[in-house]
Amino acid sequence: MKEMKTCPGCKSVLADDAAFCPECGAPYREALPPFTSPQQQRGQQQQQRQQVAYCPGCGAEIGAETPYCPHCGSPVSAPGQWGSFIFDDDDDGNGKKKGRRLKIRPLFIGVAAAVAVVGIAILAFLLLRGGPSGSSYLVYAKDKQLQYSQLSESGSFQLTARLFDSDTPHAIEFMNMYPYVLVSNDGRYVFYPDRSDNNTYTYYWRETGAKDGDATKVDSDIVGIPSLSQDGGKLFYVRDEDMSLYVYDRASGEKNKLDGDIVNVMVNDAGDYLLYTREVDGEVSIYETIVKGIIGEKEKIDSNVAICQVFVNEKKVFYTKEESLYCKEYGKGKEKLASGVTRVLTFTSETGADDPYLYYLKSNMTTSRLSSFINDDLANSDQNLVEPSYPTYPAMPIMPIESDYPATETWIPFDWGNLLDSYDPSEWENAKHVLVAGGQVSAIWNEAEEEYGNWEYTSEAFNEASAMYLYEMTVWEAECGSLEETYEIEWAHYQDKAKRDELRLALGNPENAVSVENVSLYYWQGGEERLISSHVGSWIDSSTTVPVILYRKYETDQATPINLSVLLAAAGPHFSVSDVVDEIRWQATYERAVSPEVFVALGEKEASLGGENAERWRLAPDGTIYFLDSYDYDNEYGILTSVATQGQSGSLSAPLIIDEEVASYTFGHGTSRVYYGKGIKDNHGDLYRDGVHIASDVHLSPLYNFMGTDTILYYKNFREDASRGSLAIFRDGLETVISHDVSYFMPTDEQNVAFLVDYNRERERGDLLLYNGGARPVTLDTDVTAMLWNPDMVWGGNWGDYWGDY
Repeated sequence: MKEMKTCPGCKSVLADDAAFCPECGAPYREALPPFTSPQQQRGQQQQQRQQVAYCPGCGAEIGAETPYCPHCGSPVSAPGQWGSFIFDDDDDGNGKKKGRRLKIRPLFIGVAAAVAVVGIAILAFLLLRGGPSGSSYLVYAKDKQLQYSQLSESGSFQLTARLFDSDTPHAIEFMNMYPYVLVSNDGRYVFYPDRSDNNTYTYYWRETGAKDGDATKVDSDIVGIPSLSQDGGKLFYVRDEDMSLYVYDRASGEKNKLDGDIVNVMVNDAGDYLLYTREVDGEVSIYETIVKGIIGEKEKIDSNVAICQVFVNEKKVFYTKEESLYCKEYGKGKEKLASGVTRVLTFTSETGADDPYLYYLKSNMTTSRLSSFINDDLANSDQNLVEPSYPTYPAMPIMPIESDYPATETWIPFDWGNLLDSYDPSEWENAKHVLVAGGQVSAIWNEAEEEYGNWEYTSEAFNEASAMYLYEMTVWEAECGSLEETYEIEWAHYQDKAKRDELRLALGNPENAVSVENVSLYYWQGGEERLISSHVGSWIDSSTTVPVILYRKYETDQATPINLSVLLAAAGPHFSVSDVVDEIRWQATYERAVSPEVFVALGEKEASLGGENAERWRLAPDGTIYFLDSYDYDNEYGILTSVATQGQSGSLSAPLIIDEEVASYTFGHGTSRVYYGKGIKDNHGDLYRDGVHIASDVHLSPLYNFMGTDTILYYKNFREDASRGSLAIFRDGLETVISHDVSYFMPTDEQNVAFLVDYNRERERGDLLLYNGGARPVTLDTDVTAMLWNPDMVWGGNWGDYWGDY
């Protein structure tokens, strides 16, 4: 029996169909997100716009407070918006609305989620970019403020002075600030917030080279996460007051308003091109702007659109409008790629390629009467049922009359003793022929016998006739009862048949017909679209580097027919026709049988992978297919197997068994190497890479692989109760234990790893150390509360994993 599905990152319980964690965005690959038709999406948006949010990537309905879509992993917000914020009407405490405001949500972003998600998943609010590639730095929290350390130099300096209003900000509050601190690519300039006021920030900047340098104020009332050009020359931000977009020039200190009513913004690395959306009177329009200095020249691209993918450095955007897919590149007119598109699954990541490709879905609705979803296995028997006639009862036996039968007379003398015992003689009334005592005739006079007495009349023939009558009445009553019982049973059967006939009429009524969506998968390349497959049931995984996509299909065009007898047995003897009709409509619409077989599209060709007993299908970055075959649900492991793909040639290699009894696996950071665990108990086990044993007693929840290398960080001897363990690094085939008693580790760049030891979780204080490959770690500071991730370094689902079980 399967256990509840939980997020591999933050351990939140996931819905059965969730492909990504709604709390942290970590991917869960074996989930199968349902498709939502355009008709359903539009109806939901009209009816529930104020109560729910919709994923901007796949259009699925999600909770209004969910930061990541559980179906596709995209950062989500209110309908028509992107990114990590949502509009809300705040109350000022006096029952009055203060107007539209942006509600900032904590960002738990992992590289694995960002790499796996395509389309709108890359559109976080403004461009989230981490630290510089040419310098090393560390931002951490101490004494309720942020500290900045240039790791290439000794010491650090205090960055903020009044970051939080709270007197006792917790470590998690500081950790959530990691995307808000922006550093130029050369590490020379840092932009940061230094006052949080009702989810708005006041931003400053300063040079990092001088510890005692002065901070320069940029602006206040900033919402969301600003974006910094790579050279640190321009900062783009939105002010809460009028939701206007501004550009700030660091060299001159000037700022300029570029546009208002902003929903979302994307900025290229150079800071000279913007792509953004505005919402005016409920209409969302997309614009592009060339920035010269602090002056922007904007051009409207289109209105009422849904963004699919943005390649902001290439100044190119893909979007849908009225179910048509468009591509717009700066300096060129918009190009219509396809019609009837309901969802774009994946784009090539080779943005500058001469021949890009993409996969997308189209759908059409087939309307069917409910009778087509029913196997009427009661039809033949019901044809023989007719309304029963009231039974004709046999004649009732005639009761015998005693006078009709001869009788025998016998004289019985009067018993005077009884009379004497019963009556006072003074009350006797004597007559010659009749003796009356107490007002009753007690005896008559017999002249022949000369005595009082009575005649007794008996008839054997009458007695025999009476006995026969009683027997005949018993037989008659039993026969009548049998006829009555048979009639009642036949009448009940007829009534049931009549109710089934009523149900059959309802099932055949066109007014009760349902529309079933048929989803087809298409491949687009070189200006042409090609149909890959119809009746697609669910999307499993796709690659952004090679044209490969995994999916399942429905077994039939519609839901598997239901036997009428089974349906009515479940409904019970007193079923309601309307309730049964509703149940069939539900099953016909939402419970279509999906084949256990897995299919793969390679370019424009389709192949079958089987997979009836396989689980956890995933695509490596190079397009190789991995899965756990012969999966054992009791022990939660299977045979790790791979199938190599040949891209557009449409060929698959023979399955290759990598290892047995594999419980979980993941791919390297920027590589297709596969890491997996065996012998897992309480999240501890043996760690392997590509069939080679790396280490034992590894805490498998937080692993960190340096991008493009085989170097990996992990905990050993991890204590769940204390949330600390020994930090180890595996490099060049050797394991090195860096330090013991580590509660939190964080790679700051490709060479350095910062970590906290002797951490007191009640006081939220520990010693900050740095490992740079030397024999012993270097102490950077003491009484440190938390460290802020460099977003460029995040990998593996959720940065919070490296905080242990905080």
